[in-house]
Amino acid sequence: RTTEHEITLGHLTPNTQYFYSVHSLTETLAEGPDFNFITAPPTGQPKPTRIWVIGDPGQSPDDGQIRVRNAYYRFAQQRRTDVWIALGDNGYFYGNDFEYQTNFFAVYPELFRQTAIWSAIGNHETWSVAAGSRIPYLDIFSFPTNGEAGGIPSGAEEYYSFDYANIHFVCLDSTTSSRATNGPMATWLRADLAANTLRWVIAFWHHAPYSKGSHDSDDPYEVEMIEMRHNIVPVLEEYGVDLVLNGHCHKYERSFLLRGHYGDSKTLRADMILDRGSGRMNDTGPYIKPASGPFANQGTVYVEVGCSGSIDTPTGRHPAIAFEELHRGSLVIDIDQNRLDVAFLRDTGAIGDSFTLIKGEPEPLRLCNLVLRNGQAIVRWKSTRGERYQVERSTNDQSLGWEPASDPITATGATSFWTNTVAADPMRLFRVVRLAPQ
Repeated sequence: RTTEHEITLGHLTPNTQYFYSVHSLTETLAEGPDFNFITAPPTGQPKPTRIWVIGDPGQSPDDGQIRVRNAYYRFAQQRRTDVWIALGDNGYFYGNDFEYQTNFFAVYPELFRQTAIWSAIGNHETWSVAAGSRIPYLDIFSFPTNGEAGGIPSGAEEYYSFDYANIHFVCLDSTTSSRATNGPMATWLRADLAANTLRWVIAFWHHAPYSKGSHDSDDPYEVEMIEMRHNIVPVLEEYGVDLVLNGHCHKYERSFLLRGHYGDSKTLRADMILDRGSGRMNDTGPYIKPASGPFANQGTVYVEVGCSGSIDTPTGRHPAIAFEELHRGSLVIDIDQNRLDVAFLRDTGAIGDSFTLIKGEPEPLRLCNLVLRNGQAIVRWKSTRGERYQVERSTNDQSLGWEPASDPITATGATSFWTNTVAADPMRLFRVVRLAPQ
């Protein structure tokens, strides 16, 4: 039997470094120069914020999990981690005290000394007890139930919210709580999001809504994945949530900028992908959420990063996914003012994927790139949903002789594509023009 110790520290000043030590009546348990933390800035005050995200890490403290950790330590160097998120399945295979100590707490001691962790419940957190019993996870962690860290009181440690700078975080429980649209969690979620006034909103839970990883979100037996997509994702999108983080599937998957896709993968339509670009600054440009107009604050990116411990054979590729790879790693998020940058950091230290999300006005018409390959021309440009465009071609550079290369194209999102066969001319020029409304 273990004794759980919980201490409340009050009257702390925001954005201030505090050093601490832990003692019993007879001995010093923890102290030193690295035993310190920095309190959060005042709520709503923008601050460059570093977030580290790990998913399904605690399969065992094997070489893969250690490499993921070390890659982040090398990447971060002296940059402090402001917010640390775990997406569940932190202590395999049964989520008991021993496995948490061995496979989780003992793996990240340096970071635990300085950064609070915010976790979601995974399915493996429930395997050590009978159905309906209190799981060890709820005694291992202490999360806010009364809005102590921001947001509306949830009355439950299984799901909660908190604020950091100008970011509102929402942790949901896809494992043990009701996922019904009229259940306590969904009811609280609506109230919490309706009350939020901060610029950025990030939600996280365990079961990914869009995945063809080691679990298939189309599989009727994956009830948690399906119900979160059917019942909870519409609530998040209604209130303009920017980023959703999940684990469960042991690979990396990252969606396009999406809105309105609540069915299985076969129901995905072109108009549900608000930007079919890569989201990369050096490619099709960042994903942009307009601050005003008919599409204001629309669009969410979904990232599944359940590969911080191990990787498993995927079941396929989901059509809502912009990028995927079967590699161990973690997610690094940097937020500054109206810009959010995300990088998938492999256990080798390389960046496997990245994208940027900016809150601002849409980009004007811009040709992103033109690729000529194997007799095919691939043209990509920034567009406005609902407007009409046409690709034109010419064989000279005197702005003369432009002729249509495509039929009129009505944009369904912020990045449009055109592909066609081209003749082997000595020189061929392309441009994109916006057509007048019909």
